[in-house]
Amino acid sequence: MLSSSSLGICSSRPFTSKQTLAYLKEAYILDWFTLGVLGVVLPLLLKTSFHPFRRQVALDDPQFSHPFLKDIVSTQVCTLSSLLIPCLVGFLVEWRLVRRTKHWIPAIFNLHIFVLGLLEATLCTVTITELLKLVAGRPRPYFLSVCEPIDGSTLNCRGDTAQIEEARKSFPSGHTSLAFASAIYLTLYLFKVLWMSEVFYRTWHLWLLLVPLLLACLVGVSRTVDYHHHFSDIVAGALLGTVISIMTFIGRFGCSEWNHKRESNYDDNNGYSITGDQQV
Repeated sequence: MLSSSSLGICSSRPFTSKQTLAYLKEAYILDWFTLGVLGVVLPLLLKTSFHPFRRQVALDDPQFSHPFLKDIVSTQVCTLSSLLIPCLVGFLVEWRLVRRTKHWIPAIFNLHIFVLGLLEATLCTVTITELLKLVAGRPRPYFLSVCEPIDGSTLNCRGDTAQIEEARKSFPSGHTSLAFASAIYLTLYLFKVLWMSEVFYRTWHLWLLLVPLLLACLVGVSRTVDYHHHFSDIVAGALLGTVISIMTFIGRFGCSEWNHKRESNYDDNNGYSITGDQQV
């Protein structure tokens, strides 16, 4: 039986193609279970079963008196793009490795680690963001437009209940934290790939690394343009997503470094040898 404990961290042991899926299943099953509970179930409970802190707002406060507008970047678009774009990039990078080496085992391990780390970064960010929204209870810039205060108090509103609940969840920006978690993780991955595979630094390398960050910044800016967040919400969301993403990337790739010449680890008789969390 294969086990992560028998391999040890940054250990070395030959793996054949028949053992690859068994290793992935046994070594990472607990990670996927934990991710499902803390990254999917918990944020759903926080979003549906708990109410945000009801913060009093002055009726003449201009920062909460903006009109209620439609999202420029919807939650669905932000979520799907934050997950699908990095996964597509990771697949293309590993497919390039397969075409060059003619061996698919290291690509499977690399892609698995990449996707697992991406989900850890984004889902952990979403969970912490939802928790902070409930505790802070900061009204959005359009809060007074949907509240319709009763007897001059914003603690009691006659407007749509669902809209009012959502209007009390401004800090931090969920769109921004998710976008930055995804963008920083992808940027670090691309930097790692370029650093190991390219002989010389090229100008287009910098532009390639800046594209995810630019997209994340545009998402954040859009949340101020449509009056769904204050500027400080955007900054807090960006910092939150960045820190969690860096921690996740270091955790997943810090010890499990691909050698500069990964294809040289292959042996026709023994297959690939694992020299880290993802090397096969």
